[in-house]
Amino acid sequence: MECVRYGANTYCQRHISSLFLLPVDWILHRTNHRGFLGATLGTETITNLDYDDDVALLVEMLEVLLLAMDILKDEARPLGLEVN
Repeated sequence: MECVRYGANTYCQRHISSLFLLPVDWILHRTNHRGFLGATLGTETITNLDYDDDVALLVEMLEVLLLAMDILKDEARPLGLEVN
């Protein structure tokens, strides 16, 4: 299994190319900073879960999720990616 290190994250992959992981990580990073994402679990705040081409944004209020989805779509569009 090949592992790719990007910033503070390490991605180990079997089927997905790092050429896809890096833009997705960039999109999520920008989405996290433009929105107020995060669900608190103890002392940790988790903003998203992602695996291959699936992403789950974690928030504590519906209004924040709707804003985050709009931001995610705006950030993904210039890279030719769509959110569904």
